[in-house]
Amino acid sequence: MDSNILIQLLELNDIEFYLYWDDEEKLLGLTDGSTASYTRLCTLDDRSKLLNCASSIVESKWRDSFTHLRAASANDNEAVIKYGTKNSLILKRSELKDSIPLLLSALYNENKRLKSAEEAKKKKREAVTTMKPIRSSAPKRQKRAVVEFEDD
Repeated sequence: MDSNILIQLLELNDIEFYLYWDDEEKLLGLTDGSTASYTRLCTLDDRSKLLNCASSIVESKWRDSFTHLRAASANDNEAVIKYGTKNSLILKRSELKDSIPLLLSALYNENKRLKSAEEAKKKKREAVTTMKPIRSSAPKRQKRAVVEFEDD
């Protein structure tokens, strides 16, 4: 069960920012959670240009590539997100209140996913410990002795 929201912690000018992606809304955002928030609705073409790949493979490449995005700069009006050294997207300043519910939703869903995964592991461990070994009803083979003769 993959989350519809990706999130990572970045640092820019000694300030921690959260970069997030809302897959349902196709929204890329950057916020420090208290004073600054930047967002952009990203088309498939935007992401294709950022990742420098064909539009047909963006969806499969995006989740893995997201962890390689970085905040290059931010000012009062916009923030620049980079992938590699050449490709970038500009996010525009937005209302901070718009990003907080999204981040809380991401945290809740991730917590729920982790709990489900932990429960599944626990059930699997319990199932393994309650299993009894299967014993064969076939008679055991007898070991054969090896006798060596010396040539005279």
